[in-house]
Amino acid sequence: MRDVDSETNPVLLRPLVLARDEAAFMALLRALYPSIAEATLRKRLQDLQGSSWECIGAFTGNDAGTMVGMSGYWIQHRLCYGRFLYVDHFIVSGAERTKGIGQCMWQALEQIAHERGCEHIALDTFVTHSLAQRFWMNQGCSIVGLHFGKPLMCRPANGCMK
Repeated sequence: MRDVDSETNPVLLRPLVLARDEAAFMALLRALYPSIAEATLRKRLQDLQGSSWECIGAFTGNDAGTMVGMSGYWIQHRLCYGRFLYVDHFIVSGAERTKGIGQCMWQALEQIAHERGCEHIALDTFVTHSLAQRFWMNQGCSIVGLHFGKPLMCRPANGCMK
């Protein structure tokens, strides 16, 4: 996708290839969603295959082989936004935060949104993640609404896993 030049920490941003990147992807995803069982995350990831969901990864190291960040996204349409890019999840590993990797990933997502004719970028963040909220505000985002959710009863016959 693109290289981000930094004297202290060069970063390569590229689309994820799950066959190659799944173990590192799952490690970051488990850090983002520690209360969700790994089997459930794997099932949900499998369910996404073949959909319009996409994901970029941030890689460092001498061979750019260490995944240190990722963000999933969808291109969608809504009456209130028009065509928009929805950031599905966004994480930079704890040890790599404050090194500019998140900002590089955000800039890549903005570029993708522009290239695909989006009018808007939208995302959700947990109300308990004040550092994430500050990050999004520093990227020029503003709070425009609240996201409500209600868990439904799990029905294993429908593929639901606890």
